[in-house]
Amino acid sequence: MSRSDPDTAKTIPDLRRIVGMRNQIVHGYDSVDYVIVWKVATEDIPALATILDDLLKDAPPVQSFE
Repeated sequence: MSRSDPDTAKTIPDLRRIVGMRNQIVHGYDSVDYVIVWKVATEDIPALATILDDLLKDAPPVQSFE
């Protein structure tokens, strides 16, 4: 997103940390701290979901290529 839509990417707090955590979980660098994953899932994601919902409300409709 940072490359394809940098203006929108700037509105997402901690985007680099989000991507880093995704990479950590998917690729299993060293080990995953499940306490941190749980904290993020229960405390941070609900706030992020609100921000993303607002962005989607303001986004132009996506064209279908059927």
